[in-house]
Amino acid sequence: MPRGARLDAPGTLHHVMVRGIEGCRIVMDDTDRDQFVLRMGRLAKATGTEIYAWALMINHAHILLKSSEEGLSSFMRKLLSGYATVYNRRHKRYGHLFQNRYKSIVCEEEPYFVRLVSYIHLNPLRAGIVHSLEELDQHRWSGHAVIMKQCNHEWQESDFVLRFFGEKEGMAREAYRLFVEAESRKGEQPELTGGGLIRSTGGWSEVKSLRQRGEKQFGDERILGSSAFVREILDQADDSVKALIPASNFSQDAAEELRKRCGECGVALQLMESGSKRDECTALRKELAVKFIREFGLSYAETARQLGVSTSAVNQIFRRLARTTLFILMTIVTLSACNGAAPPTITEKPKAMTEKQHPANPYYSRTDTTSLNLSDAIWKEVLSPAVYEVARHGSTEQAFSGKYWDYEGRGSYFCAACGNMLFRSDAKFATTCGWPSFFETLRPNSVLYRKDSSFGMERTEVVCGRCKAHLGHVFDDGPPPTGKRFCMNSVILEFEPDKSSSKKQP
Repeated sequence: MPRGARLDAPGTLHHVMVRGIEGCRIVMDDTDRDQFVLRMGRLAKATGTEIYAWALMINHAHILLKSSEEGLSSFMRKLLSGYATVYNRRHKRYGHLFQNRYKSIVCEEEPYFVRLVSYIHLNPLRAGIVHSLEELDQHRWSGHAVIMKQCNHEWQESDFVLRFFGEKEGMAREAYRLFVEAESRKGEQPELTGGGLIRSTGGWSEVKSLRQRGEKQFGDERILGSSAFVREILDQADDSVKALIPASNFSQDAAEELRKRCGECGVALQLMESGSKRDECTALRKELAVKFIREFGLSYAETARQLGVSTSAVNQIFRRLARTTLFILMTIVTLSACNGAAPPTITEKPKAMTEKQHPANPYYSRTDTTSLNLSDAIWKEVLSPAVYEVARHGSTEQAFSGKYWDYEGRGSYFCAACGNMLFRSDAKFATTCGWPSFFETLRPNSVLYRKDSSFGMERTEVVCGRCKAHLGHVFDDGPPPTGKRFCMNSVILEFEPDKSSSKKQP
């Protein structure tokens, strides 16, 4: 799929992310860091580019800036090419230093500005480069230290940032520091690293709610902001950069696709809508169910309505699809992306536990969100052996052995170690990997993310946002609307059915 063109105009707020090629380092020592920051500052002053927040990491950098008359592309080209030349000469290397294309997200200022400043400045803390907010205050490789007056860069627009927190500088700085501290407890906040309808509206659950209310929204993956803001930006853009995600009615698109395919296959539309079980209708229904959910991002319920069948029938289509590939997957399961040391296989399917059924674990709570920092010895005392192995040692249960990988009940999934709410069943989707999979978490801070280089692979580990228990991994091969697959271990999950659900518990 071709990449969208840059959206830019003088005065546009951008969150820019740049990474080393193939994940390589972009700085080796403080001399390199000085060079990068010095060059960024000089260019900001020379071009009139306003920089509000920045963080220089080991293999990537974040910058929150407002472009000048010279434009974002010119600023970034001079910054990256100039720095790469000096870096290569100093370290006697050749070739590209940065990925070919940096990522830039146009951001709506009013609702996102202070959150983006905080998100960018907290990167060193999240990555473990510093280990406390006090260390972050002194860390001179991000703009946070400038705002805290621990170092000075005249080109950084610190006063502009502080005006969001108060009129008097001292009180505003204290308010900013308290805000950063509060934001540090929210985890990775992936919604601030990209644009699009999902992030701009606050998550897929909110998008579904808007659809149910009949409210049309406008989204673009290059823009983080409200529907009106997206329209304004694209209206101002050249025609060459407008061709990405128009205001769309997904149900209407699906209905048009249904009519088209019925015509191509010689199947009467009325037969499909009436739920006919003729062979030609069944085959076409399977094809369209997969397309409507994976490509159009429709819910199971809406897909069922379009195809004239029940929601459970649509779910059954995906379950059968999973089982047709089961034999192949079992032969290669040791090479699966979720591979790891396996705890004892769970063959029984115990009933879901409630909060009162954890007498041995005084730290378990489904209402308390206070972060837990307990010793491994304590966890070993309060957790069952199977949960302990996954939660604290990062073990992985065998594929297709867990109690939830193909479970269809409606309700909520909690961390089995601490009771933190993680996922809703609405986000669970049928998969052939053999582990329960979800396309989004319940809240952005329900989980945290860590880099995992075990078994010769580069993966993103997912841990509980409250107790840091290992849950599984997240991959970029999930269905719409997020494209994510949270591949979890059943043993570390607990399920609580909705009160109106009659589905038998596993």
